[in-house]
Amino acid sequence: MKAPACSEIHVWLLKPGEGASSRVWNVLAQEEQRRVEGCRSTRTREAFVRSHGYLRCLLGRYLDKPPERLEFLVNDHGKPRLKETAENQGLVFNLSHSGGFALLAFALDTPLGADIEVVKPRRNLAGLAEACLAPAELDRWRSLPLEQRLTEFIRLWVCKEAFAKATGRGIALGVSAISVGSHCNGFESVPNPYSPAAAWKLRDWAFESCRAAVVYRGAERRIKIFTIRDYLEEDALNGPASSRR
Repeated sequence: MKAPACSEIHVWLLKPGEGASSRVWNVLAQEEQRRVEGCRSTRTREAFVRSHGYLRCLLGRYLDKPPERLEFLVNDHGKPRLKETAENQGLVFNLSHSGGFALLAFALDTPLGADIEVVKPRRNLAGLAEACLAPAELDRWRSLPLEQRLTEFIRLWVCKEAFAKATGRGIALGVSAISVGSHCNGFESVPNPYSPAAAWKLRDWAFESCRAAVVYRGAERRIKIFTIRDYLEEDALNGPASSRR
């Protein structure tokens, strides 16, 4: 499996029930395994093992390295990168998980953020919209029929979250300061340290019961979408990355 070219973004979707956590438990670092063991929720443990385990497996396959030997560093806001690379350089990645789904994105030499959210009812949706949406977004959102507002809020949220993660700041950046274009084809405005808004590219999708988005900076890149089944099929043919030395 080749790593993404400079003109590509690779996006992997992991669905509920695909890729058992038992297949990837042993590739996790000891610190990651300790974090899992500290989780009280079975669902949270399963989500962490599957998303982080397959992240390691895919990185291992791209880099032709045993996934359990990969080492990471995190920036001041907790965004990880490969230990041997500078921030936003080399093979970059981002992951998100929600309700048994996980989204993993990979690219070369660009800030990269990804987010996925299951569309499900939110308490006080109107209050959330007022807190999270920029004025122009809020006006457009309020003009929608009531039955469309939940899905559109989640759509805007994943776009904003993906941008915040791409900057390396996460939610601390403040999502109301990020304004998504009317058709989610880009950004109308972003916080000053990251302007101009036009420098950032946005792609969003509907996946079954989810909305998802990927954000990166620079020239347009081709998005290639895979499912974890593609990895498992190649794994069956070629053997797991952890067996190659």
